[in-house]
Amino acid sequence: MLANAYALRGTPRHQRVCSLCNGLFDLRHIDDEYHVIMNCPIAVHERHTLLMHANLADRPQADLPDCPLTRTLYTLTNPQTPEHAIALASLIMRSHATRELFKYIIDQHQSLPNPTHSDLRPSITAFRKSPDHRLLARNLPPTHAILSLLMRLHTSTWHDLQNPQLQLHTQSYSLCQTIDWTT
Repeated sequence: MLANAYALRGTPRHQRVCSLCNGLFDLRHIDDEYHVIMNCPIAVHERHTLLMHANLADRPQADLPDCPLTRTLYTLTNPQTPEHAIALASLIMRSHATRELFKYIIDQHQSLPNPTHSDLRPSITAFRKSPDHRLLARNLPPTHAILSLLMRLHTSTWHDLQNPQLQLHTQSYSLCQTIDWTT
């Protein structure tokens, strides 16, 4: 997450934008924990699993503001069961590995190619075998799941990839506002 990676380097928060959301959907979302856990399309499958194990109906015991979005994020990031903890860890680790894979592929192809691109499978294999990425690559989903995610990213809008259950619990049609830094 760029929000944390560049925070100590003095990079202003508004410049810590998710490069994948910006490149794929032309949206400028701050790349932080909120973005990854709540709405980055890279974690769409893992987020679904996390929601299956988190009980969003329970009101958190912590003294939180009466804000549905804050309560939902708190509930998702404070596991109450081992399955919930595993799902949260999987979301964090898999989304990080997948984002690094996509950056690696973009460096090779100057864009994120369509999943039918003939060089895509060798790029995934090269990433998995690379000494620099070998440990991270252990957290990648299987190749067919990566290709399926790429197909969804190429054929869906950002809003189509958002989870309706999260929208219901946050009482919002938009889980995060895009930021217009040009004004």
